[in-house]
Amino acid sequence: MPFCVDKYIKSPDINTTQIKELKFVDNLIIEGILINSGKVDYRKCRVVAKIYYKDKFIVKEYLNMLKPIYKRSINLENPIKRKEEVDFRMVIDNFKVSKEYEVYLKAECR
Repeated sequence: MPFCVDKYIKSPDINTTQIKELKFVDNLIIEGILINSGKVDYRKCRVVAKIYYKDKFIVKEYLNMLKPIYKRSINLENPIKRKEEVDFRMVIDNFKVSKEYEVYLKAECR
């Protein structure tokens, strides 16, 4: 029950604005917007990115999601008011991927 209430009260949304792969330096840049669509103000948030290989089989893709090839996070320390939007940018160094991949973003706020 507390998880359901917490998800209703603190429901951050993430919109990805750009995912750019830089070949000349082997970096991946993820830019997005974090939106406080919850009922309370956030003191701080953490945005987590997981990059995993795509697969045509759903079970295999789910297993790939559990063990991502890259996982990075950034902390947003400034308070975020209700209905406020905050831009974020994440850089993943040494990004070398040979297959098609998917980027999964998640926000944890308190």
